[in-house]
Amino acid sequence: MKVRDSRKRTVLDECGEKYIFSLRRFQCSTCKSLHLELPDCIIPRKRYSRNAIDMVVDGKCDYYIMDQSTIYRWTHPLCNDNEISD
Repeated sequence: MKVRDSRKRTVLDECGEKYIFSLRRFQCSTCKSLHLELPDCIIPRKRYSRNAIDMVVDGKCDYYIMDQSTIYRWTHPLCNDNEISD
């Protein structure tokens, strides 16, 4: 694997503040596929931080900035993403 380039990723925290990360992308020398290096605070394909999602799932806060449908998907057993529970 070698570093190919970087890309910007915007993540929202539990207060609604935006954080912009510059993430490195690697390219496999064998299969040529791209891999993105993510810090622990980011869940793949989610726009909210891991801490914000954990607060919603654990019910630690009374007020959320997320849409009600998003909260429902995260907390309802039949809609629960495997990525969130990992």
